[in-house]
Amino acid sequence: VEFQSALCYFFCSVLLLTPCFMSASNEHAFSVSLFLFVAYEFMVGIYSPCEGVIRSIYIPSDSRGAIMAIPTVIVNMAVAFAVVSTEAVSKQTSLAFVSLLLAAAGCLQLSLISKSDWLCISEWLGHAKSCSLQHICLLGHSVKDMILATGEIMHCGYKLSEGYDLEDD
Repeated sequence: VEFQSALCYFFCSVLLLTPCFMSASNEHAFSVSLFLFVAYEFMVGIYSPCEGVIRSIYIPSDSRGAIMAIPTVIVNMAVAFAVVSTEAVSKQTSLAFVSLLLAAAGCLQLSLISKSDWLCISEWLGHAKSCSLQHICLLGHSVKDMILATGEIMHCGYKLSEGYDLEDD
């Protein structure tokens, strides 16, 4: 759960940072920004259940309400400050700052992962890499077989040119 949350933070950071590098005169700027915003909201939807699980792991249930009220006050003050400062700070600067904060949150989230979980993640990635390489090899053989079969259908198994047969390869 911690790793998935960190991935959500990093991905959201990239999604919010991308519009900072787009020119406002670009004709696709609005549609790209809209797509990035929808993708950001999708990632927030993925993160929300993770937040509940992490909260139940790290915060004791008898004091969860009181502990969760403190960050809510801080967030509300930050939102009020951001609304007041909208005239003084550009949108690109705001997005870059929020993106930086999300990247920092992703790094902090990674610090919660135990060594045994890192080993499991490493083993899983190694297994996924070997499986994907096997699928690529199988795909290569399948494409070759498909090309040979297509050539045989089109040429009825005859030689394409002198000294070259489809089944020699």
